[in-house]
Amino acid sequence: KLRNWWTNDTDKAFDVKKECLVDQYEGLEVKQVGKNVNGRLTLGENIADFGGVRSSHMAFEKYLTENNETQVLPGLPFTPLQLYWIFFGQSWCTVARDEKIRDKLLNDKHSPPQFRINGPLSNYEGFAKDFGCKPGDQMVKETQCRIW
Repeated sequence: KLRNWWTNDTDKAFDVKKECLVDQYEGLEVKQVGKNVNGRLTLGENIADFGGVRSSHMAFEKYLTENNETQVLPGLPFTPLQLYWIFFGQSWCTVARDEKIRDKLLNDKHSPPQFRINGPLSNYEGFAKDFGCKPGDQMVKETQCRIW
């Protein structure tokens, strides 16, 4: 049995946060095919990506702190938190033909893989902190969207 347990003010505030994401994603072009993401179609999954990135990063930070983990991989100049982001990005590496990309842009509720990385990360202060990004850098959105 579904019922709305949010107040009208909470519901309105959430609508504003959702529109921030819709606007951002509708401005993203898949250059390979010259078409933009449908921010309304992908909204639910984009919200999930934002929440997943934030909560998993916070959990990893907590793990590192509680276990006093500071080891780095030999020969690599990255901290454990930077490696976390690198591995996250690698998990979305794909190659697709133009026809497949066009079909996904029209029908898939998920954003294209590159935007499942760059969308949440460029809006998340944890990523910026871990890599020392500053306002105006490519991976720091001028207008930050935050859902949760």
